[in-house]
Amino acid sequence: MVRSAAARQENCYFWCLMRWNAARPNPKAVGAAAVIGILMVAWWWPGLTGQDRQTDVVIVSSSTFVESREFIDRRLREEGFTTAWSPSKGDACSFEVPDSNSFEVLVFELNNSVACDADLLEDSLKDLRSAWSSQPLIAVMDWDAPDPSDSLVRTLHILDVTLVDPRPLIGSVGDVQNCFWWDDCPPDGRITTILNGRLTEAGMQRLARSIVTGVLQ
Repeated sequence: MVRSAAARQENCYFWCLMRWNAARPNPKAVGAAAVIGILMVAWWWPGLTGQDRQTDVVIVSSSTFVESREFIDRRLREEGFTTAWSPSKGDACSFEVPDSNSFEVLVFELNNSVACDADLLEDSLKDLRSAWSSQPLIAVMDWDAPDPSDSLVRTLHILDVTLVDPRPLIGSVGDVQNCFWWDDCPPDGRITTILNGRLTEAGMQRLARSIVTGVLQ
């Protein structure tokens, strides 16, 4: 049976209308997608426009810190902090003052070796606090340094400088440590943190996590 032109036109109209209705997006889905898009743009916008120039944590370079830089940066960024590194001028017994004041927290290594004059060390800390009177200062004990003197600890307390001591977590030369949940642990559950006078990756991980703990205080 041959359909009339009118019947064919009506049938085409019916199926075209069905297809158009099926293809129409759900208004709720469109609204949800728009909200998500707006939130994503708002989240990324400071970085895209260059407005987010604030550095959260500045780390003053030291030999130990530089070796552990990848772990320190990664752990801080996992906590949502931006990081920047300030070069050291090579005097291990004094503390560098960063050129920029656009940061929230300053992290530096506290070299408490017997080679450093105790009075000069404390004076350098006072100069650092004087330069940055409001920012949190995090002093990190060198992992193989002796215990700080009572006078140094008192000075740190008076200056409101947070002292981070990673030594209990890292252990001493020759020690074998129990694995933590983040370690790539061997079958015996024990791991070496110091090897040939340097931190292993496990030791660097412990140093980095100690620093993050101090920053989060």
